[in-house]
Amino acid sequence: MNLEQKKLTKKEILSFIKEKRAVSFVELQQEFEGTTGDIAIVTKKNIVLWEGLSTKLAKTIRELIDEKKIKYNSSCMTLISYLSDGAILKYPLAKQNREYKKPHWLPVVMDPA
Repeated sequence: MNLEQKKLTKKEILSFIKEKRAVSFVELQQEFEGTTGDIAIVTKKNIVLWEGLSTKLAKTIRELIDEKKIKYNSSCMTLISYLSDGAILKYPLAKQNREYKKPHWLPVVMDPA
């Protein structure tokens, strides 16, 4: 964790994602204060993108997606990014973009749209 975390604002998050690219949820939580909580981002297809987020971070990410300022990306390297960060979710991996009966995790990173 950074000794001096940044304030959690839409402008700061967008700037961080634009500068760093391929930003994981773990990196956001390490970089910004007030990002940990009990909120999960889950798609309508029962695909979990991340959990343990603050309401403010989840809302800010949703707004940036809706405003088409950032987007999610996933590849085989994305899982490696989370493994190297030492943080993974305890769900089966989502291998396809389909509806699942039980929650599945899709490791994603965020990039500028």
